[in-house]
Amino acid sequence: SLGIPLRQVVARLRGENLNLSGGHVTRGHTEYLLRTLGEFEKLDQIENTVVAVENGAPIYIRDIGTVADTHKEIRCDSRVNRDNGIMLLIIKESGANTAQVVGAVKKQVAELQKELPPDIRFHIPLDQGHLTEKIVAATGQDALWGGLVAVLLILLVLRNWRPTITVALSIPLSILATLVAVYAFDFTLNVMTMSGIALGVGMLVSNAIIVIENIFRHMEQGRNRFDAAVEGTSEVGTAIAASTFTTVAVFLPMFFATGIAGKLSRGLALTVAVSLFASLFVALTLVPMMASKIFHSKAKKGNDDSGEKREGLLRKVHGSLLHWALRHRWKVVLVSFAVFGGSLALLSRVGTEFMPAIDLPMIAVKVEMPVGTELEETRQVVEQIEGVMASEKELDVIGSITGVAAESELGAAFGMTNIGVNEAQIFAHLVDKNRRKRTSMQIQECVRKNLPRVKGAKIEFIDLAGIMKSGGGTQTPIEVKIFGKDIDRLSEITDGLLADCKGIEGLYDVDTSLRHGKPELHFKIDREKASQMGLSVAQIASTIRASFEGQVATLYRTGGDEFDLRVKYREDDRETLESVEDILVTAPLGSQHRLSDIAEISKGKGPVRLFRENQKRKASVTANFSGRDLGSILADIRRKVANTNLPQGYFVEYGGEIKRMRETFFSMGAALVLAVLLVYMVMAAQFESLLHPFTVMFTVPLGLIGVI
Repeated sequence: SLGIPLRQVVARLRGENLNLSGGHVTRGHTEYLLRTLGEFEKLDQIENTVVAVENGAPIYIRDIGTVADTHKEIRCDSRVNRDNGIMLLIIKESGANTAQVVGAVKKQVAELQKELPPDIRFHIPLDQGHLTEKIVAATGQDALWGGLVAVLLILLVLRNWRPTITVALSIPLSILATLVAVYAFDFTLNVMTMSGIALGVGMLVSNAIIVIENIFRHMEQGRNRFDAAVEGTSEVGTAIAASTFTTVAVFLPMFFATGIAGKLSRGLALTVAVSLFASLFVALTLVPMMASKIFHSKAKKGNDDSGEKREGLLRKVHGSLLHWALRHRWKVVLVSFAVFGGSLALLSRVGTEFMPAIDLPMIAVKVEMPVGTELEETRQVVEQIEGVMASEKELDVIGSITGVAAESELGAAFGMTNIGVNEAQIFAHLVDKNRRKRTSMQIQECVRKNLPRVKGAKIEFIDLAGIMKSGGGTQTPIEVKIFGKDIDRLSEITDGLLADCKGIEGLYDVDTSLRHGKPELHFKIDREKASQMGLSVAQIASTIRASFEGQVATLYRTGGDEFDLRVKYREDDRETLESVEDILVTAPLGSQHRLSDIAEISKGKGPVRLFRENQKRKASVTANFSGRDLGSILADIRRKVANTNLPQGYFVEYGGEIKRMRETFFSMGAALVLAVLLVYMVMAAQFESLLHPFTVMFTVPLGLIGVI
């Protein structure tokens, strides 16, 4: 009512809150710097700032408004275990060891906990380090038990502790050589490298057993320990070398695989190959050396021929089967091909997927309310979902982020983010697997069935396992991407495909990336009227922004901290549509005009969220799946896509786990072909023949019988 525009208030505050130097002056032999000290030191100084003079009387800030020490407008709500809390995401640096980083963070958290009051507690709803440690420890135990079982079986078969000790020593030596290679190639002890070691333990003892058995045979023929060790090892050296080289040739191409498949299989290929080379070295050096020192020929006793009887029985049975097979060669070949063909017929019943399901001790839910929903409404829905989760005893910690946290890097880390106050993320951590009877998927399905039915709300589960397997990216394992130019046509195609996919068995949380624009008030300026009043579009727009969002005039400094000094209308003056129409815009000559007099105000929709990939506009249909394999679901989706009428210039691609599965199958298929070729080349060199290796190579396809 006093005709003071907001920009004048902003300008006065900015001009009054200054510390400025003004040169220097010399007096005697001393030079003095000139500094004007005008920064606000107390809130009452702000209140007493003069913004205008009316009829000789000053008008202060306190006359036209209030000064409050408060906080920004709340656009985000964070809760932990259904109480107010702060969600902090800690991201490791690239190349850092996950387990070490998590361990250091937990140690620091424990130290911080000691310094805090007892009513402030730390909880960890997301912990990749704990999961990594459990998987690596379990895989290491598998390798340990595998080695122990292998040693016990050797003792059971050979019934002699001397060769058993020899083989038992070869296992840790081969593993030690493998660990040296893991360190040299800058790998870590992870699921794949530990799996390679576990796999290698079972394979590396075979070379030692072959050498030991042949040394024993020579000793039984009357040779001394030294000669038996030399001749026995020499006889089988070429054979076990060929066997080792061909096995390594199978794993070697995996080391050069590309994409996710390459990253996953590289450690496995390295550890298996190195452990096999180490086992060959040990079998040709350590084993004969120990045999020459500790082996001795067991004297044959007349009343102890049970071993010979067993060996004779095995040879007799095998010999009779072999003679029968050689007499009926065509029958054996035909039966083999018949079984092989029958196995191939069953191939269609074997499902395909990128990676097997993982029982993660975590559940994540994304909530999306209708566009335009306020923060409080979204929070109420989140509280209902938290209540459902809290009823599940296996859930240990529940954390949620509702609305937009401007400083949060959650989206950058996991490809997940809230873009408005109508969205929320909920995370739940499960107790350890040994303390629960149900898998994480079973618990998730139970939570899904009890979720509240809220009109217009989209509640879907985030595939954390898929994100971890791929290292980030899309939240859902299934993504069908439709590319095209016109957004309305894309929306039409996407909606049709969305409806079709909802009928596919095994799919749930079927959704589309397209979203309706947020409700907006549009101001169309009457340029002619505005120009007659001396107003520009920029002045009008800045007045609207300063009135409702506020404008930072300056910084208020106190106690080493800085706070934004934001000028805006009081809350009562910006609650309704009428308050927008009544915004006063002050012209340069001092005249004031209501916004509705110089602009046409209408309701509209903001722009939809647009996505591009490889410079092409796209829309996506996304979904989670359970109960069926990914390959069969993909076949159903392809049939739905084939029935979709795509205009010229529009096309479909597949992302998510579908894309990664196809890339993996192609990459590993190429590695398989290369492996077969390398195996043939190794055997051709060993046999010094191009024909004889085919005798062995023809047995390779028959291995599919057991696989299928």
